[in-house]
Amino acid sequence: MSSEKDNTEIIDNKTTDEQVSTDQTTINASTEEITEQEAPKEPEVELTEEEKLKLQLEEKDKEIASLKDKMLRAQAQASNDKKRFKSDADLRAFETNKRLLKKMLDIRDNIDRALASFNPDDETHKAHSEGIKMIAHQIDDMFDLEGIKVIEAKGEMYDLLKHEIVARVPYDGPENRVIDVVQKGYIMNGKVLRVAKVAISMKKPKEQPKEEVKEQPKEQAEQEAKE
Repeated sequence: MSSEKDNTEIIDNKTTDEQVSTDQTTINASTEEITEQEAPKEPEVELTEEEKLKLQLEEKDKEIASLKDKMLRAQAQASNDKKRFKSDADLRAFETNKRLLKKMLDIRDNIDRALASFNPDDETHKAHSEGIKMIAHQIDDMFDLEGIKVIEAKGEMYDLLKHEIVARVPYDGPENRVIDVVQKGYIMNGKVLRVAKVAISMKKPKEQPKEEVKEQPKEQAEQEAKE
């Protein structure tokens, strides 16, 4: 009997605890609901038509500014691409023309050599030279149309990009000045087509002092002569 009574009391205690817990949860929920109901709600401000239009205009201005920025970026990118493509095309055209024109430069050099070999006092040579000069003028006119010009080298200071040194000559004056042109150089539209082969100046070597020859005594010289 005592055991059954104890079990009954344990069950009653558990039931009571569960009921208290449930009641407490209900109280807490009710308290939260009352708190939410009692909390004052902020009144919704209704915008006037003018304020609504102003907000819409501000949003449209932002959209327009964003689209304008994108458009400017696209234009700048297109302009850069166009310049790059043009630069690449110009470079390819220059390299293509360069090979052909360099051969023409060699022909032009040979014409100058032929003209230099003629005797100006010989009537036959003079007649031939006139015909060759006409050919030279035609080639020079073609060079002008292509923007090809002779590099003025003589008297200029040595420039690595325009000159190729083939000789150094002792010279009374500043060093590294072009004093003679062995082969003409040419530029095409500001770009070097062929460098000029040049001789440049260098300092004259210092003269070594002459050694003084000591004269032998007359008697010693006669003795050596006899021997």
